[in-house]
Amino acid sequence: MTRQRRAFGRSSRPRLRDGRVCFGGAGGQHACGIADALGMQTMFIHRMAGVLSAYGMGLAPVRAHREAALVCPLTTESIADLTGIAASLEESCRRELAAQGVAPETMEIQHTLQVRYAGTDTTLEVPLAAADQVSRNFADMHRMRFGFVDDTRGLEIDSVLVDASSRVELPEPKPGWPSDVAAPTPERVVGAWFNGR
Repeated sequence: MTRQRRAFGRSSRPRLRDGRVCFGGAGGQHACGIADALGMQTMFIHRMAGVLSAYGMGLAPVRAHREAALVCPLTTESIADLTGIAASLEESCRRELAAQGVAPETMEIQHTLQVRYAGTDTTLEVPLAAADQVSRNFADMHRMRFGFVDDTRGLEIDSVLVDASSRVELPEPKPGWPSDVAAPTPERVVGAWFNGR
């Protein structure tokens, strides 16, 4: 809550259109706590705030993740071995998603490698591909993140990862509040106590 309060308080004059929305079963309590800390007297809380979190979880994709830790140099041969390992991990992910009712045609799969310069600790996640493509992708990402590329060091693979998820079809958004309908009135107003006040 403190992080949210600081973020909201950075604005010298928070406005309603800034889009602060509370959700979840305790969302109203947190919103009132933030309002109290900012000296605000009124909060607008959606009547369905308690179900927005559950609605979001219902729209979230089903996911499965597998990882095989290893350390080997980046070579054409190691990529061939890792492709076989990734296929095995993918099969395990697919079985897990299928057990949760996900249709095979809606599964989305990503194979990635954790790659680093030999003798270093910092890895970058690079899509599994041919060895020369992995090397180029790693160099581009390293340059973008750290500002340099070290051509004197070889590359090694720290682990292979497979992420699987269900493709989610989001419902069409419904239009906003109809212009010919009067604004709703509160069902009730209740007080909230914080820090004994």
